[in-house]
Amino acid sequence: MNWALLRLFITTFNLESGGHLARYRVGSRHYKGGREVCPYEVVEKCRIKVEHMSDSQRFPVAAHTLAYLAHKNAYSREQAVSSSVLAASIPTNPVVIRRMTTQLARAGLLATCSGVSGGAWLLKKPEQIRLDEVLKAVNGCAHLGSAPLGAEGCPVSQAIPKAVNEAMMAANIAAAQSLSTFTVADLLKHAADLPVECPVE
Repeated sequence: MNWALLRLFITTFNLESGGHLARYRVGSRHYKGGREVCPYEVVEKCRIKVEHMSDSQRFPVAAHTLAYLAHKNAYSREQAVSSSVLAASIPTNPVVIRRMTTQLARAGLLATCSGVSGGAWLLKKPEQIRLDEVLKAVNGCAHLGSAPLGAEGCPVSQAIPKAVNEAMMAANIAAAQSLSTFTVADLLKHAADLPVECPVE
């Protein structure tokens, strides 16, 4: 499995947030970007200031959400995990999570319920959920962007973007094929032996 490529997709959420990550406090220490939260006590504030995610953010958040539900053994209404708990584990805004889980529910990957004791739970085992399915479920984009049109009236300037787009399309296809070799269960392998309880739990 190409773990380097997978890490590229998962970390896109942090890399492309462009300073939108709010500062938050963990116990008596400050952090930014969601790093090194678990060994400490209480997350007093952790959220992303914007509620609308770009395409590049949807997949990493969706993959994290599904993996965290699996970590919590949430497979029934009684085991549902609230949007606030899911949001704190990323960290992001609960509104973002509710929108995300709605999309994942439409794809049949999880179920949700509203109310005081509401939340989300998985409808499939983590080893049955491929990451390319997750990407498709949230309309996320693995693409590298789109080439500019090129200067009007210049054949060379207008031919180059076509070639660039073809190259990026090939890269997109390769990325989707690579994601199909990973499951949500794979995302939990690196966390399986960690001894520290996270503060959001």
